[in-house]
Order: sequence, then structure tokens, then C-alpha cells
Amino acid sequence: MSASLQKLLTEQAPNTAGLHEAMALHTEAIFKEFKGILPLFLGKRDGGPFVNLTLPNAVTESSEALLQTICDFIWVYNLRVISFVSAIRIQNETTGANELSAVLITADKAHNYFQLPWKLKFDDNDDISSSSRSSNASDLIPREIWSQLFAAKVTPDSRTISYDRLIERFGTADEIPQP
Repeated sequence: MSASLQKLLTEQAPNTAGLHEAMALHTEAIFKEFKGILPLFLGKRDGGPFVNLTLPNAVTESSEALLQTICDFIWVYNLRVISFVSAIRIQNETTGANELSAVLITADKAHNYFQLPWKLKFDDNDDISSSSRSSNASDLIPREIWSQLFAAKVTPDSRTISYDRLIERFGTADEIPQP
């Protein structure tokens, strides 16, 4: 985990809302420093350390792959809270055109759910020139899905299948923590 994210986590309340705000502040710092979207994942194990990774393109290219990967993380690492940032396309309210944006979603076993989309502006080089927090009336990923993922009874076989899928998406077992 980066030192800046670790520092932000210590400055926020030690709960899911605090984790969400720390991830939001970290993401906004990345927008400014790197002028792009870095797809991040942070999960807290039930009885262990955080899992913190940058998500590869193979995961973020489709909502199905992203959701399956998040599900696999929850099951393999027995996570009680997850938070992730990803690029998304959101329909512009005035023009109707799809625009590149970013979203942070944080959810936990206790049914807390936070969603933060950002409106992004890009310069001529396709770098982020500005970002602003926005709101979205509907959940991008329905809350019920999170409850189901955290409540699922995971068998050793399904955990192994999920771990193998993570290795496939990340390219090698060296890219992800041991379960």
C-alpha cells in the first residue's frame, strides 16, 4: 500500500465511511499528479491485513470482468470491506453522449455502500485537466449484489476456482497476495 494512502487511512475515521473518504482523497491526488485514472482495489480481510492492488486492463475493460474479479477477491481473501476505483462511461445529462468518468465504490459485510462518481475534463493530450465530485441518483452496481457477494457461502472448491481466475486475470500468482 502506498505511503500516501496509508497516511490518509490513519487520518480518517476507522470505519467504512472513513476508508471510502481516504480512497477518494487518494484518487483525487492521483488525478492531479498523474493526470489519469489509476484503477485501484483495496480490501480489508476479516482477520488479516489489507489487500491493495492496481487492477489490470483485463479487469477494467468490462463491467462483468470487474464485478467477477471483485467477487473473486471477496471470496479468496475473506474480505469484510472493499473499495475500488475504475474508469466508467456515464451518459451526459444534457447531451446524452457517453463520457469517460471515474467512480469509487466502497461496500462492506454490514451492508454499508458508498458510491462516488467524478466528472472529468480532459485537455488536448487526453490528460485529466480537472475533476469534480458528482452524484448519481442510481447505484451503478446495485446494493443487493454486494449483500449477496459478502453473504455467499464459499466452498474450498469455489475459492480455488476464484483464485485461479484471479491468477489468469493478473497474469501470474506473483501479482496477487497469497490467500
